[in-house]
Amino acid sequence: MDDVRNAQHDIYNIPLHGLAKRIVNLNAATPQTIAVLKDWDGMMRADSKAAVLANEIRNCMANRIADANKPAPASAIRERILYWAVAQKATKWLPPGVASYEDLIKTCDETSRASLASANRLGSDESNWRWENVFRARFIHPLAAAPLIGGQFLVEPKGVNGSGQTPNVGPSVSMRHISSPGNWDATRFVIPLGQSGDPKSPYFRDQFEMWNTGTPAIFPFSKTAIETASKTMTTFQPST
Repeated sequence: MDDVRNAQHDIYNIPLHGLAKRIVNLNAATPQTIAVLKDWDGMMRADSKAAVLANEIRNCMANRIADANKPAPASAIRERILYWAVAQKATKWLPPGVASYEDLIKTCDETSRASLASANRLGSDESNWRWENVFRARFIHPLAAAPLIGGQFLVEPKGVNGSGQTPNVGPSVSMRHISSPGNWDATRFVIPLGQSGDPKSPYFRDQFEMWNTGTPAIFPFSKTAIETASKTMTTFQPST
């Protein structure tokens, strides 16, 4: 069960780490970027600066290639073609006027750094270039937009580990559930916020840290285990 939990929380980004290593091997970026990427282990940690830079460069490259190969969408280029094209030096995917992938990477490194440093992105203070400021979990309550009463249902965005290319896809996971058949009382189960939709309830967001850190609660299954774990019990009876 611990192995399953570890798989659910795996944050190693294979294609992005591969791209980062090629950038370093080709020396196709500024010394500042190379210094950050060369020791990166490919883990999409919330505090990672390398994850921010590698992801930004990849997005720039995918957008440039997509613009030159319309109507191919940038998402398909990014997820299915880019890593292979760089590895194989597939010149047919290079934008017109770009002589090599080294040149494309260097251009995207400069563009990415300028974009990240802008006031409407992460700013010039590179200590803020952390993955948690890019990859954020947003939980929107259906009543958050309601006039007057909506504010109490707002849940502030939270930077988390993971990415769209790792087994741990962060906020795209609605729950984490691990069961061992024949040992049902050891079931582990957790959801991103809490069981209650009432913001005044202690169970409104009490499961977030367990969901985020990989320490899901035990979810009892048998009648005896449920009764033992229960804090309160409500009995419904027909009216007489």
